[in-house]
Amino acid sequence: LASALAMWWSGREQSCSNRLLRRLSSVLAALGVRSTPAAPPRRLRLAVVGDCHGQYNEDDNAALLALVPDAALFVGDYDNEAADIPRTIAKLHGALPVASIMGNHDAWYLSKLIARERMALDSASSSASSLAPGAQPR
Repeated sequence: LASALAMWWSGREQSCSNRLLRRLSSVLAALGVRSTPAAPPRRLRLAVVGDCHGQYNEDDNAALLALVPDAALFVGDYDNEAADIPRTIAKLHGALPVASIMGNHDAWYLSKLIARERMALDSASSSASSLAPGAQPR
């Protein structure tokens, strides 16, 4: 993606696949960066933040804004099972365009959370069915 972005910004987009360019263009449009073939885009200052692992707070938001980026891309591994960092990142909306994706740790913790929720629901439904009138003992 980084090399495709570099080629696109340098005006050599014909060397990239059209599909990749369309996807990249839609991501950039979502970030608020617009361009036309007749007018190449200006340079984009993109701040990329990743692998916070619980070490990101309001001071980091202030430091990020002090860099004066055009947009920020958060690339995952935010906070192990807590929502503090995503809440802090959400406060940037309005100050600059922000995009974020989940990292491998985020996906792993999310799958753990879903498994725990399923177990709790299964346990609750089996308890409720055992208390239902006419239920057979196990």
